[in-house]
Amino acid sequence: MLSWSWTTCIESNFENPQESAASSYAKSLLGPLVEETVAAVQSALQKLCFAPQFKIIDILPAAGANISFLDIDLQEVITHNTERGDIFLLCTELPRDSSQLCNDEAVLAMATCSNLYDTFQRSFNVKIHQKVKRQKFNHALFLCNILMNIQICESLNAVIRYDCPIINDLLTPPSMVVANASLTCCNEKLADVLMSQKITLDEVQLEAAKAIYSAARCKHSRSIHVISGAHGTGKTKIVFSAVASLFSK
Repeated sequence: MLSWSWTTCIESNFENPQESAASSYAKSLLGPLVEETVAAVQSALQKLCFAPQFKIIDILPAAGANISFLDIDLQEVITHNTERGDIFLLCTELPRDSSQLCNDEAVLAMATCSNLYDTFQRSFNVKIHQKVKRQKFNHALFLCNILMNIQICESLNAVIRYDCPIINDLLTPPSMVVANASLTCCNEKLADVLMSQKITLDEVQLEAAKAIYSAARCKHSRSIHVISGAHGTGKTKIVFSAVASLFSK
């Protein structure tokens, strides 16, 4: 995002990320996430006259790729606490609106920190896409914070890298044919156990036993069941029937 030009941001002429190894689910969410981030920056650019403005005292190189140490003057504005994910507009002259910006006189910078909850008042590290010189930029304008979008993007990338099995299961549920076959197997197992153990279950107890069996064995159901009730309502018979069915051959 830090490499976007002002023409790209203002005219929405940007490319959606193309991840060759992404799953269809995560990849379908990355595009809208980028669009939302662009919209947040666009909205802030349209309200530059209301943005908190800071005088840049110095910009120094810091450890890390494209990381600079930004020192600002807080004499005029002291109400903004800089946090991780804050986006600043570094510019030579204070613009009245986005139409006065050009790619050579302004650049985006994002505040970074090692601790998620660190806040800074005057001096902090920023990530800038290109190397900048102190004499080139005199003002820093706070635009917006994109920390939430960063965290969502990291989560999506984790899904892409590790191919989360839970999401795959949700996106590819088994067909009803398989589900019906599993239910049939469940009914047969329970019937054999009830007959061999001479256990009688009423309709409610039988459905509860089926639910336990399905949750543990059948692919069409993944849930947790809590068996509760007063003394003498058949809780032990329900659990015994379901467990015996699971272990029966």
